[in-house]
Amino acid sequence: MLSVFLPFVAGAQTQSGLAKTKGRLNSDGTVTPGRVLDGVTVKVKGRTAVLSNEKGAFTFPVPAQKFSLETVRKGGYELVDPEVLSRQYAYSAENPLILVLETPAQQADDALANERRIRRNLQRQLMQREDEIEQLREENRITQEEYRTRLQELYAQQETSDKLISKMVEYYSRIDYDQLDDYNRRISTYILNGELARADSLLSTKGNLHARIAALQRHQSANADERAALAKRQENLEQSEAYARKELEDLAQDCLHKHEIYKMQAMHDSAGYYIGMRAELDTMNVAWQIEAARFLSDYQSDYDRAQALVQRALRHAVEQEGKNSVEIGNCYYCWSAINVSKGIYQTALEQCRKALDIWEEVSGKEHEEVVKGLNLLGRIYASLADYDHSLKSYREALDIQKKISGMEHTNIVGTLKGIASVYRRRGLYRQALEYGCQALEIGKCIYANDSREIADLYHIIGVVYAHLGDCDEALKYYRQTLEITRRLLGENHVDYAGTLQGMGNICLMQGDRVHALEYYQQALQIQQNIFGACHPNVAGLLVNIGLIYADAFKDYARALDYFRQALQIQRSIYGDIHPNIAGALNNIAGTYSLAGDPDKALETYRQSLRIYRTVFGEIHPDVAVILDNMGLALLKKGDKEQALEYQLQALRIYEKLESPQAVLNVMTEVAVNYSELGHTEKALEYARRALEQAKALEGENSDLAKRSYGVCYEVYASAGRKSDRYEKEFRLFMSGLVFVTDFTEADSLAVQKGLKGEYVLLETETGCILDDPGDLLEEESPESGEKEKYVVLMQDGVIVRYDLEDVALVLKYVGPEEKQRICEAYRKWKVVN
Repeated sequence: MLSVFLPFVAGAQTQSGLAKTKGRLNSDGTVTPGRVLDGVTVKVKGRTAVLSNEKGAFTFPVPAQKFSLETVRKGGYELVDPEVLSRQYAYSAENPLILVLETPAQQADDALANERRIRRNLQRQLMQREDEIEQLREENRITQEEYRTRLQELYAQQETSDKLISKMVEYYSRIDYDQLDDYNRRISTYILNGELARADSLLSTKGNLHARIAALQRHQSANADERAALAKRQENLEQSEAYARKELEDLAQDCLHKHEIYKMQAMHDSAGYYIGMRAELDTMNVAWQIEAARFLSDYQSDYDRAQALVQRALRHAVEQEGKNSVEIGNCYYCWSAINVSKGIYQTALEQCRKALDIWEEVSGKEHEEVVKGLNLLGRIYASLADYDHSLKSYREALDIQKKISGMEHTNIVGTLKGIASVYRRRGLYRQALEYGCQALEIGKCIYANDSREIADLYHIIGVVYAHLGDCDEALKYYRQTLEITRRLLGENHVDYAGTLQGMGNICLMQGDRVHALEYYQQALQIQQNIFGACHPNVAGLLVNIGLIYADAFKDYARALDYFRQALQIQRSIYGDIHPNIAGALNNIAGTYSLAGDPDKALETYRQSLRIYRTVFGEIHPDVAVILDNMGLALLKKGDKEQALEYQLQALRIYEKLESPQAVLNVMTEVAVNYSELGHTEKALEYARRALEQAKALEGENSDLAKRSYGVCYEVYASAGRKSDRYEKEFRLFMSGLVFVTDFTEADSLAVQKGLKGEYVLLETETGCILDDPGDLLEEESPESGEKEKYVVLMQDGVIVRYDLEDVALVLKYVGPEEKQRICEAYRKWKVVN
């Protein structure tokens, strides 16, 4: 028995430690030391808990070279650095484990004092810079315009400081200055006092970082040789290694300081360089690799380098941990997020699930890491068009986060934004707007007004307004997004390209195809530079450009080429069943229809419809769009009955989705089709409903209403050419309507005659069209395009006769009384003329 247990006893190691409060940095750079804490419970995983004595000291046995803490607690105190419990520590006989605790009140006071100090320094820097700019202007070294521009840029930079201040406050409030040497205390003092140049200068006194790194590497190489060849110098070697560890930590801190200095100035290339330099100092430091990867991915879109860092981090995390840990979960999460950005969704899904499984095992279900993972999972499912699972993930995240910290948290903003995105993809735009606006409201309480997070929220709200047809609101949000993105990330970032694409969509909706094409081509160049030729963003832009060539330039062959490129990319990413595949087929079908090949169009539309129904079911706006498009293609074939059937299906879907503009458009098509089929009663029913819808949407005399009046008129005219059954009803309809024409600067002949603005049409060479609507029931109507040699017009009570042809007319509602006054004025004029 004794011989069995002796080796275990002999191999046991005792780790010493110290429990204390923080040492605090004073404004003059001196430190107020912390005090030791007795009665602190310290428990190592798998071991019995111990208490610190009156000198704050404690010891515990360590069975291996590495260990983790399970509990550190004392009544009325909390750990200054909560991550203490998630780290793994290496046993050290020489160096005690120092645990720093503080009262919540003192922590809050320290944070408030740091924030006050940082804000004052930033304000002082602002005032100093204002004075410098003012002096330049007074000395006439800059123009007034340059003076305004520099001040505006200065104030824009200041507005981005809130998020930075929050991170700096958190960082400096956690530091135990008892553990820093004088040099790093001085650097911290300079940074907190806003003396960035002095901080940088003090760093420079140590020598060139590259040279120091090279020296360190040479030293480490010498150490390796010493270790292998000179065992007798073991004591000296250990001292040398201790120096190397200290120098490594010092260099890493200097690199981080450099990174922070450049990040504060929004110089992301330099900031990325130094955070990457720190990662290369110790490639086995998992946290350093992940931090660098996140920065390179989020701020520089350098996904390949970021992925290489994550792979390295994961390899070392597995070597160091040997089993699941928070760090391994972080690696999988970060890698998954990079693959989402690259459009590799299936791989991202597997990696995200791994991260979630690990976090739930290590930290439990109700943890913020789990919420973060569920948000990413929801985003991936949405990209794969699995909207049920996407919403399930987001709602699960929402429930957990509410239990942990309530509604005001960054994770909540991400969750609400994700739900808004899913509703947008499903065509439920009102719900999408509700969640997007809720996310923005909470986000503005957490982030600076021109932060990247707020820009993302502006973008999604702009997208929703675009889908709702509110171009003005959409453009307002897009412009805010574009300005913030340009300032924070530059013009060669994926987010900047995405906003350009959104603005191109708005231009296309407004009929400005030239500017839409410019936006799309700019965005395409940026996306291809970042992702190469095969990426969902590239495919989306190829579709947009193809639409313009088909619609504006009638270059159907070129349009089909763009659509087919997009379809090939999308199939390689999504497979055959995905909304993007259906959308690409819809575009190809539409181009066939425009090119005069309705049979090919119908065949392709059917493929698109099958996919949409598989993904969304029967009630979805994209399903309705395809049905309506199939109706139009059938009309081109002359099959009006079958076309009407598809149009009615589309109309029923739009009515269930409460899409008023779409309902109006299809209802108008149905009215015209019924009229051409000779079903006058049905045609009038839908024409009247369309008219009421148009008036409810935009008013009695809006362009929508005028077009709807015209449709009603055409139905009556068509019926009147067959019989006089509807003449009385038609006269009643016309009793409050007049024909009007609107002359603009583009009407050169009219301008020469002094015509400008809106006129009521009273008479053509065929006779009066004002009070005798029977004339309008002839085979050719004034709206049919027949050329008139003269017209009689009224404006502001003045009646004149002009020799004009090709007058464009619309119907306008003026009411029976006003119509009667116009008729009486015309009769009096006719007696004299």
